[in-house]
Formats: sequence, C-alpha cells, structure tokens
Amino acid sequence: MSSNRDVNATYSVNLELGPSGMLKTSSFDVVISNKKNQLKIFSVGLFAGGLGSFAGEEEVQSEESEEATAGMELNVLGVGLRPYTFFTGTGELMGLVWSGAGSERTPALQANLLIMDQSQYVVLQNGLVVDVSLRGVLSIDLSGSVQISLWNRNSQSVVTSSGALLLQGSASVDTAFAKSRVEFSLGGESYIDFLTDTDFYGSPLKMCIQMTQPQFLFKHNVRKYQSLPGTQHQKRILKKRTTYIPAKSYALNKKNFELCAAMFPEQ
Repeated sequence: MSSNRDVNATYSVNLELGPSGMLKTSSFDVVISNKKNQLKIFSVGLFAGGLGSFAGEEEVQSEESEEATAGMELNVLGVGLRPYTFFTGTGELMGLVWSGAGSERTPALQANLLIMDQSQYVVLQNGLVVDVSLRGVLSIDLSGSVQISLWNRNSQSVVTSSGALLLQGSASVDTAFAKSRVEFSLGGESYIDFLTDTDFYGSPLKMCIQMTQPQFLFKHNVRKYQSLPGTQHQKRILKKRTTYIPAKSYALNKKNFELCAAMFPEQ
C-alpha cells in the first residue's frame, strides 16, 4: 500500500468459495511492519452460508441444510470484535430484500484513537532547553452494506474502511535574549472500498471482487516564529506542502482476475 525508509504498510486478501462458487468468507488485512516488528492494524471480513440454493446448482445440496446467514467481522489491533450479522435465516433475508434495509450503510466500528501524546524537555550542548511536544490522532470508520436482487438474481456487498490521520508537533526555545518556535502539522483522510459482485442468474455462477481507493491529498504545514525580547524584531514563516495521491485499484489473485474478466468482459 505504501512504504518509506522505516515502515511498510502491506495488505492481504483471503477468499474461501463454496462448492457452488459463491463466496463463503473473505478478509482484508492491513499490516504495518519494519525490520524488527510488525503490527496488524485491522482485519475486515465478510462471511456467508446457506446461500447455495440461490445459485441453482445441483451440487450445492450439502449447503441447503445450512441456515442462510451473512455478516461482517472485525479485528482491530489484535482484538476481535463481536461480528455484525446482516441476517440469520431465510425470513430475515427476505425481509431485508423487500425492505431494502440491508442496502443502507451500516457502521460496524467508529473510533478516535490517540496514537501519540508526548511532551519533554531536551537539553542541548549549548545549554539551551527545547520544549518538544507531539500529538497524533487516528479516526477510523468501518462500515458495510449488501444489496440482493431476487428479480435480477445478483448481489453486491461493500465494506468501506475509512481513516483520517492528524499529527501535530512543536519545538520551542524561550530565553531572555531570543524566542523561537517551530510548529508542524500533517494529515490526510481516505477510504478503501472492498466490493463483491455476484451474478447467479445463469450457470455457472459469476463473481468478482474489487478493492479500490479514490484519490486524496496529504497536507504538511510548517510554521516558524522568531522574536527578540525588547526589540521590534519578529519573523514568521509558513511553508505548505500538498502531496497528491492518485486513485488505486489493488491487485488480487489470478483466479479473481479471471472471474472479473468473465463477469465484466466490457472492462
């Protein structure tokens, strides 16, 4: 996903298909690692069962005895959260289909995390004392929705992983003869859509999984203040830098590429 000299952010996708070819489980994992350690930030997954009868295949009789169910499961920083179930049983499934409630965006996790809060004094070799302060906040929003059409015999599920990061810091020196202060802030926000399209109108069943990220901006601002006590000397400098991150479509496995090509030949 991204990398620099110190840290790599990688992703992985796991898929499990039933005998009919319908998706049973899928997960999207994001891991941050360096040369010594790695940390799984979050894992977002979809699960489904007992839906083989919609495919109209004879070989899915073993799935028909399983109760129809579908939902979303989350794991954040190594902690598994209680799965969110879209429906359990054919009755709830039909209720969602006719009411359209399942197509509404359903939040599964919303949180603001304080990832950095540090303040300290650093004594330089020349005797000056620097007051250093660092703060960082991460806001996350994981949500999902599913649309099922019995008339067109297709479905689409979307899991959206949204995040916003803001880091702020300052370093200041305050003496009787000079005052200096540097402030910086950097941040950005974006989201990743994990889409699963299924068409069970004909045989064989068609399915395609796509993972996309829109374009976004990452902003970095630096402010410098200087003044001399007892004089009118004051200096302020502001520097702004904006990094444009283009839209991405993440590569998955070869099998999924073949399925998408069969489902969307025009693309």
